[in-house]
Amino acid sequence: MSIKSHILQRVFISLLVIVSSLANGYNQVFPVQWSTDHDEHKLSDTFLLPDSLPQKDLNDTLRSIVSLLHHDGHLEASIDSLKANENIFKIFLHIGPKYALGQLDISDIPTPLKGLPELNVEQKSRFNYKEIAYLFDFILTYAENHGYPFATVRLDSIEMQNEIIKAKLEVNLNDTIHIESIDVRGDLKLKHRYLSHFLDMQAGELFSKEKVLSAPEQLSSLPYIDAYQSPTVDFLGNSALVHLHLNKKNANQFDILLGLLPSPDPNRRFQLTGNINIDMYNQFTAGERIHLNFENLQPGVQELEIDFNYPFIFDWPFGLDAHFDLYKRDSTYIDLGYHLGLQYLISGHNYLSFFTESDGTNLLNVDTSTIIQTKRLPQNIDVRRNLFGSEFHHEHLDYRPNPRKGHSMNIRASIGTKRVSKNLTITSLKDPSNENFDFNTLYDELELRSFQLRTNADVNIFLPLFQSSTILLSNKAGWIKSGESLFQNELYRIGGTKTLRGFNEEVIFANFYNISTVEYRLLIDRNSNIFTFFDFGYYDQHTTSNRISDRPYGFGLGLNLATKIGIFSISYAVGKDRNEALNFRNGRVHFGMVTQF
Repeated sequence: MSIKSHILQRVFISLLVIVSSLANGYNQVFPVQWSTDHDEHKLSDTFLLPDSLPQKDLNDTLRSIVSLLHHDGHLEASIDSLKANENIFKIFLHIGPKYALGQLDISDIPTPLKGLPELNVEQKSRFNYKEIAYLFDFILTYAENHGYPFATVRLDSIEMQNEIIKAKLEVNLNDTIHIESIDVRGDLKLKHRYLSHFLDMQAGELFSKEKVLSAPEQLSSLPYIDAYQSPTVDFLGNSALVHLHLNKKNANQFDILLGLLPSPDPNRRFQLTGNINIDMYNQFTAGERIHLNFENLQPGVQELEIDFNYPFIFDWPFGLDAHFDLYKRDSTYIDLGYHLGLQYLISGHNYLSFFTESDGTNLLNVDTSTIIQTKRLPQNIDVRRNLFGSEFHHEHLDYRPNPRKGHSMNIRASIGTKRVSKNLTITSLKDPSNENFDFNTLYDELELRSFQLRTNADVNIFLPLFQSSTILLSNKAGWIKSGESLFQNELYRIGGTKTLRGFNEEVIFANFYNISTVEYRLLIDRNSNIFTFFDFGYYDQHTTSNRISDRPYGFGLGLNLATKIGIFSISYAVGKDRNEALNFRNGRVHFGMVTQF
């Protein structure tokens, strides 16, 4: 038998003895006797050798100790021997000297890497295994995301003398890879230009591993896509074919929300309000969205909204955003408006848009007796606004329909002109007691044409808490500045489920408002949660007839529950402001069902 075979046999027998002796005590804790070429109890200033170990943790612990020593510069560290009997582990740990990095030559790194600040390595510092590992990882990651997925990196020309290391960094980028095409495998019908722009992954650009790996997470925010498998890539020569495995998912929504509110009618305790919401996605396979919303906010008040969004027109990074709005308040007045915008789509759901919008109020019924008596214009007036503005939207959420962590924000500002129209019913009035009074003069105090500035901001932050809950911190604000006094029909309408819960829908009129929210959500499953919230607001109402400020607040709880036919939601909220005391009997109950088809 050769010497080599004899040694291998002895090693095998020794291992067999150790395993056999420990077989019956696998879960037991044994004392450890350490022997090292350094201090017997101290490996460094940051960790100590354990005095005892469970047998099942032995291998993991030893690997961790050696890894920590390597990170600390003891490159020769190893477990030289391990002996075991029924009562004790005897381990000899070789630590060795601590090495220092005397010189790392990076003069020959490829041109695409030169100038990167991460490659400015400090010389004559203590060798740090973790820093060099980070350097290697950075180079490979940078290369993979800039067209070099087969890059390699290593230390070359290594010299060790008197515990000083000298080495040369050698990086080989290998072939440059470009994306040739993006292929969809599955039953999803979606234009390639949408996927390319949405994922920021264009044919002909340099291959990026990060973009490919992040594609499923980005696509999960689109409600009509089911990414049933991770992306795959075929490399052919200098080209990469990216395969996305996507199926169509039912995402069109028909949403009915009903509300029970305290009734102003003394003969009825409650009044019923309603909301019908229809969302349709990708009907023309271009990633577009059609949205229709009808609200019967309170008796005599209706609102209709229609939105159409079409992204990436003619393969440009721009999309069309159109909006129509009709609002009718009792028989008093009707608002009609439109919005037309051009969105520059940055990536994912992030965009910057420029828009024009026009809206106006037409009085339907005028209280002539009050005007004759007071000689003042009513609180609502015929007016038209033509504004130009910009909007910025940014979001980064882990799961858009029911997020646990991330943030989103929307900032909007517009400026333009406001034009007051004289109402013929008012100007033709006659006062029987003063026939010489000309009601046309009521408009003389107004500047019929002036400027107007409107701004809005909406910021949401989700902070993960424990394993399946989150804290939502939210703030919504709006401000109107005008060169002329404002009338009530020009103001923001706040209150209700979308802004300030615990109040009737859009019951508060304000030229400035700020609403802060703290909400706790317990995530039951991917699309379900239980929540409790507190909304605190401040608003100013400064018009020709009123100057009011208040600090209303509302709180409550609710449930969103995913079922086979859709998401059922129910919530209860109670609010308090200057006109309404806190009364749990006057709480608002909202319940509804979101059905997908």
